[in-house]
Amino acid sequence: MQASTTRPTILDHPIVQRAISVATFQSGAITRVARDRIATREAAIVVLITAFAQALGQTPDSLNDLFLRTVLGIAVWYLLIRLTFHVATNIFGTPFTQARLEHLTRTMGYAHAPALIGIVAFVPFLGGMISLAASVWVFLLSIWAVRVTTGIGVIRAAGSVLVSGIAIGLASSLVTLIFGLGWNYVAIF
Repeated sequence: MQASTTRPTILDHPIVQRAISVATFQSGAITRVARDRIATREAAIVVLITAFAQALGQTPDSLNDLFLRTVLGIAVWYLLIRLTFHVATNIFGTPFTQARLEHLTRTMGYAHAPALIGIVAFVPFLGGMISLAASVWVFLLSIWAVRVTTGIGVIRAAGSVLVSGIAIGLASSLVTLIFGLGWNYVAIF
């Protein structure tokens, strides 16, 4: 009689498990991510995968276009984190706000996991609706990440994410216009 063994799937991978726990707002998930130094590399992997999926969902014209969209997605995420950190600590922060950029980098990286759904953006109407829902989901996770990471209230965290998102969105729009990339290059959440 042989013992049955089950083969691990992609869903069993620690990064996927952690992304699921953050994406489902599980208590303590953001705090664990914020404190784990290894999670910085993992968060970058999550962002790379989601940026690539979103780039595929936008039906790129060539491999160069796919590469450019992926790189821009990562760059926008990086700038969003830096700006959100500044806004959360210096504008919406309180005298008691204690935050570290590394912690916010990790939590915001994992907060972008639902953007993976952006791969279906090419589907007429339904893809746009699903991408919009994923964007709202990422926005809410980002607020949670900022709130937990910085210790500021929900309203201040929402303001930080909103102000940063608008600023990055305007800057991204300007860059896409200058370089003639088209509006579908602009993606923040």
